[in-house]
Amino acid sequence: MDHAAAKATQGQLEAVNARLKRGQGWISYRKIRLHADGSKKESSFLYYSFYRNGKQVFVNAKTNDPEEVYKQLLDARGLVQRGRLVLPTEAARITYKQMKEAYLKVDVKHNQEKWARPDEYFGNLRAVQIDADAIVDYIEQRREEVTGPTIRRELVPLRGMFGLMREFKKLSARAAKAGS
Repeated sequence: MDHAAAKATQGQLEAVNARLKRGQGWISYRKIRLHADGSKKESSFLYYSFYRNGKQVFVNAKTNDPEEVYKQLLDARGLVQRGRLVLPTEAARITYKQMKEAYLKVDVKHNQEKWARPDEYFGNLRAVQIDADAIVDYIEQRREEVTGPTIRRELVPLRGMFGLMREFKKLSARAAKAGS
């Protein structure tokens, strides 16, 4: 970003932040650590920040338009006020492995043999990537190898994992529905 554009953006940032009431949050570039030596560099994207349950939340807005970031901040605050504990940007980071770990803490009766094939197929995916198409692909792939109720039994824990994440308010109903 050149100097004139940076100065104009800084002016817009000050105007947008002036519109935010005390305690609603703020918008700025964020210093992020990039090197092992501890040196910091300013992010190339704007971040918005606010407090949720007494903890400060920083969200990368993935844009440099202060007005767009202002809208994102107000939307995020609205979600939190309506009881949503996890923002969509945070839900997108939840992985299959994290869901499995949480599920195994709650439901320990499943043996590890049933997890081998789903782990192999879904292991590297994020929860939001496990949609109906991914499940259909898994079923088709497994039908080439096994017959009978084996596939359905392998998918039962997956449904339970999505249900648990929804119960913990880590995923929305739409994301949880994809896993069922």
